[in-house]
Amino acid sequence: MTNKCGTAAGHTAHRRAGQIPCDPCREAYNVSMREWKLKNRTRVLADKKAYREANLDKIIGYRKKYQIENSEILAEKRRRWRQENPEKFRQLSNAYDRKRRARKFNNGYSPYTLEQVLEEYGSICYLCEKPIDLTASRKAGVGNWQKGLHLDHAIPLSKGGMDCLDNVAPTHAICNLSKGPNHF
Repeated sequence: MTNKCGTAAGHTAHRRAGQIPCDPCREAYNVSMREWKLKNRTRVLADKKAYREANLDKIIGYRKKYQIENSEILAEKRRRWRQENPEKFRQLSNAYDRKRRARKFNNGYSPYTLEQVLEEYGSICYLCEKPIDLTASRKAGVGNWQKGLHLDHAIPLSKGGMDCLDNVAPTHAICNLSKGPNHF
């Protein structure tokens, strides 16, 4: 078996002999499997999808059981992630809220990020046409929040506007909050 050690074939030979594969054989096997999966990506994804569809109830059961058994550990991980990633958490939370509101009004939703909005429209307030301070707090009452960035729906969700990149634009916080119901 020494002539095959350090190869994927060596891994197979170890297994057939009822042995635990050595580290070089295991590494060679892992490399060959990664390469095969990259070459056969569509097949791998189709197999995964078929497995998920056939075993959905079992998968959901495993996930629920894991979440119940590890609820404290998972809660601590979420809390730590929120503390370490406050901006990402805020963006995800805002996206969730926008999606929920769009679903409530049955307007439609298309995902977008803050970066996409700034890339598309720049950092000029579309209401007063002055630059937005991207370093200012976005939370009312904190620091120079009035000049901070808010995203405004050109056609409000409550008036039938869709939550998508084409319907949002950057504004100052104060411009967005003070435009009132008679703005449009």
